[in-house]
Amino acid sequence: EGVKETRTLQCYSVLLPASDILLPRGWYAPLDTDGASLISSLLSVTKAPLDISNETDDLRKLSQAIIAEQNETNLSMVEKILAAMNWRLWVSGDGTIHVGPFKIKESVTFDTLTNDIIETTISEDYDWFECPNVIRVIMDEDSAVAYDYDSDTPMSINNRGREVWYEETDVVLNDEENLQSYADRRLKELQRFSKTLSYDRRYWQSQNEVGLYPLDVIGINIPHCDIFGKFLITSQTITLGFNAKTSEEVIAV
Repeated sequence: EGVKETRTLQCYSVLLPASDILLPRGWYAPLDTDGASLISSLLSVTKAPLDISNETDDLRKLSQAIIAEQNETNLSMVEKILAAMNWRLWVSGDGTIHVGPFKIKESVTFDTLTNDIIETTISEDYDWFECPNVIRVIMDEDSAVAYDYDSDTPMSINNRGREVWYEETDVVLNDEENLQSYADRRLKELQRFSKTLSYDRRYWQSQNEVGLYPLDVIGINIPHCDIFGKFLITSQTITLGFNAKTSEEVIAV
């Protein structure tokens, strides 16, 4: 009863302030720098609570120098540092920014016996169309090229009838590895085409753990559909309502 006033609010992610700030020209992260400390400094502009995993020094150091490109922001640099460290970032419901290594949730496996919460329709897709069969790697003034002529692989030059090239310049050699062996290894890695699953399920949360977030690694075991192994959650939509229906997309890892 009486006067009612309606107002519209525009909400945004706690990460937005970090994407609004450009890094100084010439900014770079040196080799062997503590990547976690750099991330903490870059995200300090968000004013949000920050929870960074307390790992050993070896897991926090950068294996290569990272140079800011044109129009580089605090947030885009954080993404590059995370990729170099093989760490991830996620935001919890209260706005806290969490940063740490990828971790497999061994306690979470969706299967047909003990945790049957996936609905009856699962979409399965294999993304190998863009996988290269030729790679050129460049390091300083040197280069190497690797070709795939293996008749047993579906993406080889023989079976495709055409060449699909990929070039890489950010080369980091392992111990006792030359540029050609690096090219051979990287071509095999890039040809590990992904299996993607899409499905709906009931919301999951155990008594001792928070719910699942994108970038969590879970197990899925549905033998009669030939689906089993570890999968990385890449996207997720939760519909508030009966069973909190969760639409999810995962990729095999």
